[in-house]
Amino acid sequence: VDVLPTFPVPATLPVRSRSVRWLWWASPVAAGALALAVFCSPMIYERVYERLCADDVTGAGGVRDITLRDGTQVTLGAETAIAIDEDKKLVTLLRGEALFHVTHDAVHPFTVLAGSVRLRDIGTIFDVRKDGPRLVVAVREGVVGVLAPGSAMTAERRVEAGQQITATDGSSQVDQSAVAPDTIGSWRSGLLAVDGISIADLTEILGRYYSGYVIVRGASGASDRVGGVYDLRHPAESLRMLASSHGGSVSEYGDRLLVVTFGNGAKRP
Repeated sequence: VDVLPTFPVPATLPVRSRSVRWLWWASPVAAGALALAVFCSPMIYERVYERLCADDVTGAGGVRDITLRDGTQVTLGAETAIAIDEDKKLVTLLRGEALFHVTHDAVHPFTVLAGSVRLRDIGTIFDVRKDGPRLVVAVREGVVGVLAPGSAMTAERRVEAGQQITATDGSSQVDQSAVAPDTIGSWRSGLLAVDGISIADLTEILGRYYSGYVIVRGASGASDRVGGVYDLRHPAESLRMLASSHGGSVSEYGDRLLVVTFGNGAKRP
């Protein structure tokens, strides 16, 4: 396997999205106070690092289209940062989510790096979402070659349309599952269509489109699978809809802080 260049990421870099945190115990008031203490210094460090390494960064709710020299189209979701090396046809996803519509070149394949995971285009449209050490790759069209060093994957794995891979840096586990192709990249339209996504993942995505911070209280139901269509243009309302349908509630403080509370024994769809 060829060794590809990477952008150095310090082990302590707080690369997880700044928008959502799960707290199992805090009261709403304590959660708000803790948010100020926890978020400020990591955010400053993260933003400085990104300005040094990233070529494109989006903020909360921002979506941006980029066309590379070879014709490849990249759409960045909210709270996303990428570094681009056009000469090597290499994009590094530092955080967030991006949809790639690749102009295929068998001789000089397009590559995406996300943490330790390498994705090689084999003619395709695919979505990559990075939340700290956790990575989800979903293929809408074509095939992607995925290599995850340090995992149980001993060789590059082909992931085809309608499939997704979930991997975590530092873990040997790699999960592969089915996903509805027409839901992949649906967030570009402002309406997120999901099918079989966990409440934790959906909350993380919706939180990236909220202009403030999102604190989540209560472990119940975090791994429950849900489906539906959620309006990213109104993330607070979408989070309220999600919480209320699973035994929870949402409190908003000054348009800058949402505290999402899931009750014990979340309702299963």
